[in-house]
Amino acid sequence: MIKRTIYELCLILLISTVIALSVYAFRTDKMPFFASGRPMPGGLELPYEIISLEKAISHFENTSAIFADARSPEEYRKGHISGARNLSVNHPDDWIGDFFTSTAMDTAIITYCHGEECPLAKNLAAKLREMGFEKIFYLEDGWGKWKGQSLPSQ
Repeated sequence: MIKRTIYELCLILLISTVIALSVYAFRTDKMPFFASGRPMPGGLELPYEIISLEKAISHFENTSAIFADARSPEEYRKGHISGARNLSVNHPDDWIGDFFTSTAMDTAIITYCHGEECPLAKNLAAKLREMGFEKIFYLEDGWGKWKGQSLPSQ
């Protein structure tokens, strides 16, 4: 009796697996079996790399990255990192078309906002990764740290 039950359970699992893989094979919106992002605690993946202020300054000095201010246009106008572009997460229609067509996919992009709890730069980084950009960096409390070091700003 127990052998028969185990046999039937194994058969059901095998049939279920075959059906699931068959359905998956025909999906157009497949998710990868193995993620290719950056690891974070708990085994999840980040769509960006966290960058230190020192490395961000190096990119700034070498003009080897675009700085993307994720804050609102009003906050951006009050002050931002010199040369940064305002890619407001809440106003993507203002920038998305132009940015997508004028920026190479392998361009280094450093997203930032203001405050350690500000989610805007992380959200922008995820959006840019979804768009296909490859080198996405996140500078935590970027504007706060930048101002605190009296680095070039506008």
